[in-house]
Amino acid sequence: MNIRLHNKFEITLRGQTIIAYNTLLKGVFTKISRLEQYTSHIAIGTGKEKLDENAKKLSTYAKTFAAQTEEYNFDPTKGTLFIKKLVDIDDGYQGTFSFSELGLCATDDFDPDIYDHVLLTDKEGNVVTMTRREGDSLQIRVTIYLELTSQTSALFIRGNNKFIGRLLGENSGGENKLYAVKGNNLYENENIDRVTPDMTDAVMCNMALKQLQDGYEITFSAELGEGATEEIVMVFNGEACLRYNALELNPPKDVTETLTSTKSQIIELGKNVKEVTSLKKSGAAVENFFLTKYCKNLSDRIENPFGQTYSASTKRYVSPDGKMIAFIDSLVHLYKNENYTFKQLSATQIPASSIFDFFILDDVIVALYTTEPYIRIFDIVEGSAVERSVKLTNYNLTVYPYDWIEADCVKANNTIILGVIINNETQTPLVIRFTKGSGEEYNDRVERPRLTTAKHVFSVSKSAFSEAFIGLLTNEINSKTQYLVEEFYESTSKYGKDGQIVFSLMSGGTSFLAAGRALIAEKSIFPYLVVYYYPNLTSGGDELPHGEKHYFSKDGNYMIIKNSDSDYSIRNFHEEGEATEFEKGFLSVNFEEIKDFEFVFDMLLVFTSSKVYGLAMPKEYARIDFVDSANTDYEVSQKKYDLIGSGDLEGVKAILTLKFNNAVGTISTTSNAPISRIKKENVNISAFSSLGDVKL
Repeated sequence: MNIRLHNKFEITLRGQTIIAYNTLLKGVFTKISRLEQYTSHIAIGTGKEKLDENAKKLSTYAKTFAAQTEEYNFDPTKGTLFIKKLVDIDDGYQGTFSFSELGLCATDDFDPDIYDHVLLTDKEGNVVTMTRREGDSLQIRVTIYLELTSQTSALFIRGNNKFIGRLLGENSGGENKLYAVKGNNLYENENIDRVTPDMTDAVMCNMALKQLQDGYEITFSAELGEGATEEIVMVFNGEACLRYNALELNPPKDVTETLTSTKSQIIELGKNVKEVTSLKKSGAAVENFFLTKYCKNLSDRIENPFGQTYSASTKRYVSPDGKMIAFIDSLVHLYKNENYTFKQLSATQIPASSIFDFFILDDVIVALYTTEPYIRIFDIVEGSAVERSVKLTNYNLTVYPYDWIEADCVKANNTIILGVIINNETQTPLVIRFTKGSGEEYNDRVERPRLTTAKHVFSVSKSAFSEAFIGLLTNEINSKTQYLVEEFYESTSKYGKDGQIVFSLMSGGTSFLAAGRALIAEKSIFPYLVVYYYPNLTSGGDELPHGEKHYFSKDGNYMIIKNSDSDYSIRNFHEEGEATEFEKGFLSVNFEEIKDFEFVFDMLLVFTSSKVYGLAMPKEYARIDFVDSANTDYEVSQKKYDLIGSGDLEGVKAILTLKFNNAVGTISTTSNAPISRIKKENVNISAFSSLGDVKL
């Protein structure tokens, strides 16, 4: 990461603005290396001499003024990084004074140490003295720039980055220490939001300042010890400020293994899989396979992920892939999940009152209302929900009332399939398919299922195990007890008669839901949990642990079991009939405060009595879903990350190097402004190394 560090003074007196460029002094590098602020005050003097970089004081000290922060940008994703400090002396200030030199300083002490120096001169190089008289307004502004001109793998965290602020001399409070810690946020090397990781094993960085022939070099380093390292995070003042994804510091290794598929036709691949390059059975290539990344450990805690407070009682709806969530109170609050953070989208076109149900399907929202218009569809376009016209030419109000008991919805390729159960004497089920016309409007097609009555409607999203479809369950046909299931795909339907499966799901159940490829019924009597799995609707419920309550992720990968008010466990749920405990359990949380949970893609939301927070779910593990045979050997060729620190007796050392190279830049003036030389500083970040002399 190469950046330029330079300052600009603007002095406005009696309507004239003078722009002058400074010379940075050696002391500023000591301040930066100690992570101390150096811009809280501006001292003025009447000296006539140009100072060299070893100077510490003004030539002839006169006064010191406190400088206020007028404007700044510490976010590396929002253009030039800078801070603008202001001394504003209004016309009511008593006193006359003159000055010909200025310098940034860190205290209001008499004749303080200064960290840069400006000598005011005219075009011929003659020293100019400015005099402020009583009744004059005087503004002294100094802008310090930190300009990014290129990037390496180690990148600053986006947002109000306190470390950048400190490099620019700002006083952000807290201790002047930089820490390095291992993390496991697997996101690529970009300027991302990054919460502070667990600091249990954080190491305070050592600092070294060295003068070079052409400038200065500041190095922060920390020995992080042995152990495979996926990410290194620098933390300043309690906040992550810079990170490096170390997954590909070493080139990925080509690994070929013979692995056996499970009874669910899944091949577990383990950690650190970048990609699967080929899959073979009995020497023959398997052309199509479905690679899934998933989590076995909870990690970083994300406080207040939405920027505002929601409670467990606030209505919420999550998309099947977990990447979007909506909270609904007097308004619709719509968020998109990106790398453990939520970006709020505009939902002003979506009415919040009279909502019966709400479905987020990729880039489409289907909202059902209890008042007209009863069915509304919104496309997500460039971060906003945009309402489209819905032409209900087949759903005739005189035949099909808009009074529903249950509804569910799924997107199957280009078709939206909505299943509803009408609140009438027979609980009539209907299926409505919506397709988009050339004019962006949605057109309906209504189907009457073969089931004439239904007790539940459910949706299953597309996965390796199933196409997307809407399903209907019933336990009665023509007033006779009969357990049936009917499924509606994009253009076909499937009518089944597996009474035992439907009976198991519906008999004595207190709640019913679909999670991924699993159909799940919770019951008040033993067995308390009944689960059937697609594609063959095989049973696995009796083998699963039972609790007072269960929480499932939309994709069917995870399950939380509440055993009591003070005992919860979190498990992987994707394997048929198994729910294996997370490797490090549930982490230390106050279970007695917990009101609810919600899984959203790469985060577990925890709803407590007072707030909502998130627990990151890094997807470090990989599997191949639904190969064509169970309990069969497959040859799997993979590219696996060769993580630094994973070798025997191999440690990891983090090194952050800032290089300040002396370079004389151009000179610019405004009006008849005196000028001085610019001294621009290049900052290079060489980032991190593993054991030995390997540097990035």
